[in-house]
Amino acid sequence: MRGSSMLESLQTLVLQARPYGEAHRLVTLLTRERGIVRAIAHRAQLQHNQLYAPTQELGRSLLQLRLTGDSLATVTQGTLLDNYTELRVDMEKLVYSSAVMELVLNVDRSGGRVSSVDLFDDVIAGLDRMRQSLSPRFVLAHLQLSLLPCFGVAVGISDCAHCGAKLERSTGFSFKSGGFVCADCAVRSAELRLITLVPGVWRVMRQMTERRIGQTGRVSLRPETEEQISALLTVCLRDYAGVSLRSQRVAEQLKGLYDQPLERNQECAEKERLGDA
Repeated sequence: MRGSSMLESLQTLVLQARPYGEAHRLVTLLTRERGIVRAIAHRAQLQHNQLYAPTQELGRSLLQLRLTGDSLATVTQGTLLDNYTELRVDMEKLVYSSAVMELVLNVDRSGGRVSSVDLFDDVIAGLDRMRQSLSPRFVLAHLQLSLLPCFGVAVGISDCAHCGAKLERSTGFSFKSGGFVCADCAVRSAELRLITLVPGVWRVMRQMTERRIGQTGRVSLRPETEEQISALLTVCLRDYAGVSLRSQRVAEQLKGLYDQPLERNQECAEKERLGDA
C-alpha cells in the first residue's frame, strides 16, 4: 500500500545536484522549513525543462515538493530566486561557497541538532556577505565556529580551557585542553601543546560567537589573523569531529596557503600554520 503524500512549497538552497539516468536529477536541499531534504527532479537534466535552472547546485529556489514519508521527495514545480552569479564568476568565492555547502552536508551526516531556520538563514546570509565582498575565508570560518556544537565540539573562548578562569584576553590556544588559555596556564606551553596566537585572534573569535554572520558589520582583518583563525577551526573540525572539507583545501591551494595538513602530533606543522610557541 502506498503511503500518503503531501505537496509543500519550500525555500531551498541546492547543496548537491547529481544526474540520475540520462534525464533526471537527484538533489540535496537545505530548506528553511524542514532542514535537509533529498528529492528527485524528473527530466531536470534537460535544458528546456522548467526544473533545469531551479535545481542547479548553488541556487536558491522556491520549490514545490511532493513529500512521501521517509522516501525521496519529488520536485513538481520550481522558481529560481537567486543563482549567485557573483559567486560563480569568481573562482575563490565559488570554491568557498562549495566549502560552505560541504560543511552543511557534514552537519547532516553527523546527526547534530540545529534549528533549520537558523541554519538556512545563516548560510544564506553567509553567501550574501561573500557577494558583498566580505572575505569568503572569514565567512566559512564564522560558519564553522557557529556549527562546531553540531559536531559535539565545544571550544573554550570565554573561560580558560585549562583552569576555567574567566578570560579577559588570551595569547595561547591549547589543542590538548580544547580552547584558549589564560596567562597563568600559558606558562605550561609544553604540557598543553600551546599555540601562540597572532594578536587579535582571541578577540575576533569571541566577537564571532556573540553575533551571527548576518549581523557582522565591515570586517577588516590582517591576513595573518584571518589565516590563523581559519587554521584553528580547520584543525578543531578535523581532529575533534573528523571533518575535513575538500573544497576548503582547494581554496587554500588557490590562495597558495595550503602546504600540508596540521597534524595534532606534529609540532612543526602547528608552528608553520599557527605560529611558533
